[in-house]
Amino acid sequence: MARRERVYLLGLTGCLIVSLLCSTVTGVDPSTTIECFVHTAMKHRAVKNGCRPYDINIRGCWGRCDSYQVPELLPPYVYSVHPSCIQDSVTPTTIQLPDCDEGVDSTYVYESANSCKCQSISDVTTAYDYRPDYYLT
Repeated sequence: MARRERVYLLGLTGCLIVSLLCSTVTGVDPSTTIECFVHTAMKHRAVKNGCRPYDINIRGCWGRCDSYQVPELLPPYVYSVHPSCIQDSVTPTTIQLPDCDEGVDSTYVYESANSCKCQSISDVTTAYDYRPDYYLT
């Protein structure tokens, strides 16, 4: 068994023990609290040339995913697994924007989440930012 696999198994065993202790002591069941869900009240601002910005309600992903870091003695000195809650399946949704200039195609297409999952993501293809206006009030 390779060193990384042993470290990974040790890390998982430690997480399981901590999870069992937490569920016993505080009454929290980690198997039901770390999950990824479809969130139905997220806001997206549709922006298209020739049309005024329009806020739409979309289905996106929200939740918590299990992650861990294990220290190593050699560079990069840490082995990390930090999955994020991402779309598993989507439906392309088409709407007509209500306030566009004459002669501009008002069609706007966006993806709406059907299901979500925890998965490691690439920093090359993913934008990391925080938008407090994502949630409808």
